Amino acid sequence: MKLLCYCAIAFILVLAACSLESNGKEPLRYPIVPNNSNALNTQGYYYYNGKDDFSDTAQHLVVLYRNGVSYGDLNTSRYYRSANYLDSNAICSSSRKSVSLWGAYQILNNDTLQIQTWGVGFAQPALLHIYYGIILNDKSFRIFLRRYYRKDGTIYDQDLNELYQFRPLKVKPDSTNPYVPEKP
Repeated sequence: MKLLCYCAIAFILVLAACSLESNGKEPLRYPIVPNNSNALNTQGYYYYNGKDDFSDTAQHLVVLYRNGVSYGDLNTSRYYRSANYLDSNAICSSSRKSVSLWGAYQILNNDTLQIQTWGVGFAQPALLHIYYGIILNDKSFRIFLRRYYRKDGTIYDQDLNELYQFRPLKVKPDSTNPYVPEKP
């Protein structure tokens, strides 16, 4: 009987954790707006090679879609051990079940970039991260600030200096996901 109770409690905890990850996300701070500009090339992805809080050889990637959706990890290099990883289309298809790393972006005045992504910790709501950057040309941008919106309402800013460069893709991963609506 005790074993049955423990199993039932474990099952409920697992369901709660999954529910929080898929439904407990903080809303985006800026609306999703289709990208009608040519300020950045959207026929591939952008990558950063350098140092971050976790590694001296970090590699961060982000995909920007014309519909205003973004996908990528500008915070850690946990998914990206090879800059060619996106060529397999595995990055987005393997992560469609998680709100983590999906988001939206905006290009303002053809020279400023804002990227919003959700970051998820174990059994907690998705927390919003906003990255601010300057567009250098149609194939590169520099992220200079990361802003975290914490669960308790506090805001944490971190200064950055990360140069992202463009890499084309023959076949771009699909932007369809259950977390960011397709239409604004």
